[in-house]
Amino acid sequence: MSLSQQIIAAIGTSPGGTVKQIAAAAGISEARVGPAISRLHARGRLTRTKAHTTPSGSIAYAYSLGSSQPSIDRAKPKSANNSNNTNNTNLTSLIDQMSRALANQIASGIGAHLMVELSKMAPDASTRVALPTAQDLIARVPLALPAPAARKLTKVVIVGMNSKQAGAIQNQFHDTLHIDFWNDKDGHSLEMLKQFSRHAEHVFFNMSNCSHTAVAMSQSVGATITRVSGGTTAMADALTKFYVEEVTS
Repeated sequence: MSLSQQIIAAIGTSPGGTVKQIAAAAGISEARVGPAISRLHARGRLTRTKAHTTPSGSIAYAYSLGSSQPSIDRAKPKSANNSNNTNNTNLTSLIDQMSRALANQIASGIGAHLMVELSKMAPDASTRVALPTAQDLIARVPLALPAPAARKLTKVVIVGMNSKQAGAIQNQFHDTLHIDFWNDKDGHSLEMLKQFSRHAEHVFFNMSNCSHTAVAMSQSVGATITRVSGGTTAMADALTKFYVEEVTS
């Protein structure tokens, strides 16, 4: 059945109903029933009479089947109450239109003001500073690397070698060991040997050129000693063995 047929069938079953009542009887929403009933009434297929006036001032009609005739309500002059209701409806509509117009005007004004303020905050194109490129940043970083910290050398003492022998040993081990040389024949005091021995990891004695007193002085401060016989070559071998076994192990 079409929408019109459903409405006519509902009115035929329960004539004199309002749009709301007809919609409920037909099981159709009022939003669809209202316009369809107006079309059926305009075509003369329905008649209507005034049912009541709604709180908003609108007139609710009751519809029945038959030819559409000018209703008594149309011929009657409008009462003062109806006139007041119509005026209230027109006033409400006017207030609604004015409110919308005012709201649109305010929103437009606020939008324009915001655009002006935002444009003030944005930097001018002529004053913008170009950001540095990656190449520029790299060029600003110094390429020189910091010098590595000096490696602390193990301190040892060699006793009883002359200046020539001491020079040869120093040249051979200058970058691996910190060597203090002591020789009583060069005027070095036993107190100096005592201080050297106290701060050294090891004390080496060239037994062919040192006294037992010197050995006793180093031992008195708890120094670890090695007695070497055979001159410069033997001393170099002893130092190498110490370095390999004690320092690097």
